[in-house]
Amino acid sequence: MNYLVDLVRALVWPAVVLTIALLFRYELQGLLRRLSRLSFRGATAEFKDDLARTQSAAKELPSPAVPRRGPVQGIEATLRRLAEESPRAAIMEAWRLVEAKLRALAESELGPMPARTQLMDRLRPLVNRGRLSPSLLDLVPNLKRTRNTAVHEPEADIGFHDAEAYIDISLSVLEWLSDTNGPTGGEAPAG
Repeated sequence: MNYLVDLVRALVWPAVVLTIALLFRYELQGLLRRLSRLSFRGATAEFKDDLARTQSAAKELPSPAVPRRGPVQGIEATLRRLAEESPRAAIMEAWRLVEAKLRALAESELGPMPARTQLMDRLRPLVNRGRLSPSLLDLVPNLKRTRNTAVHEPEADIGFHDAEAYIDISLSVLEWLSDTNGPTGGEAPAG
């Protein structure tokens, strides 16, 4: 008799869970379709997917007029050294540099950014003014998403080559922005 009671106790929770899953199967299917990610080892795949999307979007950027020079060249060496020590830190620093350059451009064209203003909201008018390429505007969210995955997903396996790819894209953006003669003048290359 004890054996039967133990068996019922062992089976009652799985049976309840299965019954609930069957009763709410359509709702659960809809919920699973809306999930954008599930964590743990999938974080590595998510980072790789984000990086691939970012690389694809970066191909739409016009090539810079001249090879890397001056400040961008110095930044490149610094970021690559940092990537050897900490790929995540290199990705964070590369994004910080891109974001700072974009903010400076937006503020020089549109005035100081009000508190709690999203960077993308400030960049859209710059496309209309011909100061930014639409392809750059499309690239910025991809860069940010990839950076966010690198920073906020500790399970993601991010190596030197991943950081190097992100750095290359970031340097292309910085170069492109430098080709506009910085935040004070010049025409943006056609996108």
